[in-house]
Parts: sequence; structure tokens; C-alpha cells
Amino acid sequence: LISGADAAPYKDGDVVVFFGDSITHGWEANDMRGNVRANFTRWFGRYGALNLGFGWDRIQNVLWRLEHGEMDGIHPKVVVVHIGTNNTSPGYVCPMTPNAPEDIAREILSVCRKVRELAPAAHIVLMKVFPRGATAGNPDQLKVDAVNAELDRQLADFKDGRITVLDLHDRLVDATGGVPLDLTCDHLHPNVKGYARWAEALKPIVTAECVDRSAKPQTFCNPLPLPELPKSVYINCGGKGIPHRQVSDPNLIRDRGRWYLYPSAGFVYESDDDGGTWMRRESAEGLRVLDWIGKRERRDAGWDYGG
Repeated sequence: LISGADAAPYKDGDVVVFFGDSITHGWEANDMRGNVRANFTRWFGRYGALNLGFGWDRIQNVLWRLEHGEMDGIHPKVVVVHIGTNNTSPGYVCPMTPNAPEDIAREILSVCRKVRELAPAAHIVLMKVFPRGATAGNPDQLKVDAVNAELDRQLADFKDGRITVLDLHDRLVDATGGVPLDLTCDHLHPNVKGYARWAEALKPIVTAECVDRSAKPQTFCNPLPLPELPKSVYINCGGKGIPHRQVSDPNLIRDRGRWYLYPSAGFVYESDDDGGTWMRRESAEGLRVLDWIGKRERRDAGWDYGG
């Protein structure tokens, strides 16, 4: 969680806060997606920008962070929320139960209610769940469509005059209705061009709400910086239901000469040879290594975390 010391520059209220999963985490990327971090600073640094996206987070992770002090002492002008796509998925590193569209929509709005409780004066920008998949009508996109339709239905009874709902679907798909690699790195996670389209949609709201302090631009990304990765990282957890697969940067931590892969399910994989071999550490052992992971996993919101 962000500490009071880390949050200190943002206590004056001139700040845009981003909550979400790896799509939000990627605002700080400088890799195959392009130098998104430099553009994040250019686009939002003049207002003070705080990125609190974490790779692989589900709605329950964001709720837990909000309920355990991640916004303490911060009084933002704008809060951008994009969460929910991982709740449509069974999980890839560890098995998780996908949630029903009506449940996902309801809990996305629970995040907005919690943000409103913590930041009564903030303008909340709720992003509809981003499109996913190379072709229109693919199974993943149909799940997202169902969630967004439920959001529309439930928003009709959501009384909050300081919330704006943004839908980037048409900005992130091509003429065929699929999500192109021209705007993403994998038909889901935006690249620098995709983030530029998101920034364009946010700019009118941010400029209207926030004070321009371009003389001292400032951005802060979550306390887990994206590490420099080994050339290729594969995990093989023989018989655990986890195949060989390449993992992406937001899921890896480098700490004191070792790599840690966290699947948000109460355990952690550890490697001390640049990803050649991985060892599973159960909660009591592995989560003691990096206390913040332990804090993330010690939650009870009544959802199925898998693992």
C-alpha cells in the first residue's frame, strides 16, 4: 500500500488518481508498449498523477486496498476507475472462478461508492471495461459486452451527480470490431497509441477539474515499479495446472537478487536464477518475503480467490 510519506506530495488535492489492474498499471510502462511512462508524465504530471493500478487485480483487490488505507490523506480532484476484466477470466497462473456479469457490474459500482465515501468532492471517471480479443464477437469480448450492458442497467439506479462514464470501445477497435495490435500489445493491454486515446478521452475532465502546476510536474506510480525483466521468463509448476507460459512485467518483482511472481492467490513463485527455475512458496513462507503481498492476500470480501 502507498505509505503516508509517499502520499505527502498529493495531500493538497491537485491530483488525478488511477485505480485498476494491469491496464492501469501499464501507464508506467517503458517496454514493448512504448514509453508510456514518459507520456503519462507529459499528459497528467502537470496536475499531479498517482497511478495505483496493479497487474492481475480483480475488483476485490481494489476494494481491499481502498478499505485498508490506500487513499488515506489523499484528497483527489479526479479518480479514474478501470477494473473488472480479470473477473471475467478463469485466471492463467492460478485457477479462479469467473464472476457473473451482474455481479461484476455491481461490485464495480461498489468501488465507485467506496471512492465516493473516501473522496466526497472528487469527480469519478468510471471506464467501461475495455474491449478484448483479435476478432469481434470472440468469447472474451462477449463477456465484456455483458458486463458493460449490466453496468448501463445498474447505473440507471446509481445516484451520483459527480460521476462520468467513459466507453472507449469504438476508440480501441478497428473496422472489423477486433482489438488491433496497432493499439495494443496483445489485443487487450494498450500500447502507447492506445494509451494516447485513453488520455484524449480523459483530458477534458482533468483540465476542467485540476489546477495546472506545469512548473512542477509530478507523477507517482504504485510502490511496485516495473522491473527490468530477464530475456524470457517461463514458469513450469508441474502438475499444478499451470503450463509453461511467458509472463508479463507487471506480475514480477525483483528484490534483493531474486525474482518473485505473484498471482494474487495467497502464494508466490520465487526464482534466484533469472527465471530458469521457479519454486512455489506458500503464504506463511513466501508472503513473509514481501510484506505488501501478504497484506494484499489477507482479505475477506466473500469472493473466490482461487489457488
